[in-house]
Amino acid sequence: MQAAQIIQDFWDSLKDSLKEFQNPLHLPVFGTISSRQVPSLRKVVLREVNIEKRFLVFYSDYRTSKIQELKVAPRVCWLFYEPEKERQYRVYGDTKVYHTNEVACKYWKKLSYQDQKEYHLRSTPGTTYPKDKLEIETDSQEAYQNFCVVITQIDEVDYLELGVEEHFRYLCTYQQQEWVGKRLVP
Repeated sequence: MQAAQIIQDFWDSLKDSLKEFQNPLHLPVFGTISSRQVPSLRKVVLREVNIEKRFLVFYSDYRTSKIQELKVAPRVCWLFYEPEKERQYRVYGDTKVYHTNEVACKYWKKLSYQDQKEYHLRSTPGTTYPKDKLEIETDSQEAYQNFCVVITQIDEVDYLELGVEEHFRYLCTYQQQEWVGKRLVP
């Protein structure tokens, strides 16, 4: 297996995961570096894949710690795992956050009202739960202020496939407009 085939399989699998919410690739782990300089990991919902631009997209509340972490250190790692195929993809790239701009507005308009409601909380995610109850923004424009789009342009895929007799690991990097790779010891 070569870099081009690994990358094509990766993109195909991600595209398929967007159609099936139960697909484990639809809920990858997203890693940043926290303000304490330690890895900070969380599950996110993969919302879009753009093969030509090498983009992975998810949405977030702009007030979360991960967004603040991305402002300081935009280099991230995504972890995808397919348990039935025993395949792992560690994916690296640089990330941009889009908030209250044309890109964010385009994605906000795609959301159903039910999905937009996720951003209607007045309390900042990760803060202490209020004594009474959570206050909800009633104004959609105020909720939009909490919404952002996170886009990673990937440039490295570390692929690992576990086998009964032999494991297979391959590092793919994007260089000079193409994916190149080398086999690594698992």
